Amino acid sequence: MALLDCANKTTVWNGFECYDNGKVLSKMKIGVMYRCVVSDDDSNEYTVEMNPIHPRKSKCNCPRAKGKYVICKHIVAAYFSVFPMEAKKYGAKSMNCEKIKDIQEDELYLKIQNYVREMKKSELQSALLQLLMESPEVQFDRFLTGNGLRFD
Repeated sequence: MALLDCANKTTVWNGFECYDNGKVLSKMKIGVMYRCVVSDDDSNEYTVEMNPIHPRKSKCNCPRAKGKYVICKHIVAAYFSVFPMEAKKYGAKSMNCEKIKDIQEDELYLKIQNYVREMKKSELQSALLQLLMESPEVQFDRFLTGNGLRFD
């Protein structure tokens, strides 16, 4: 199983950003393992022992992974540092996904805009009232009132 498959998507993205921002300070091959030093945003440095053959045997001394079989962002950053072509592929795929998401959001905006333009004034007022009544603040107020509570 590939190392990136052992980590959740958020961890992979955070590891990619860590790698892309130059947080992998050193790397050294030791047999099949790679020992890397990776820093974080607070300038803490963590030692990673990354095993590309058996990813679950990888280790990091950060609080999230220390003493656990967890793939953290530092291990992912080390992986991308050792295999820069994988980082390049991941980065290109992520950029493509962002472009698709942007296009979908633009298309949705146009659909909503056209729908709203075709609504009558009374329909718009009704839709706005319903939207406001379903807002989180109104729901919270209803919860408090419904339970005899007050929030001052």
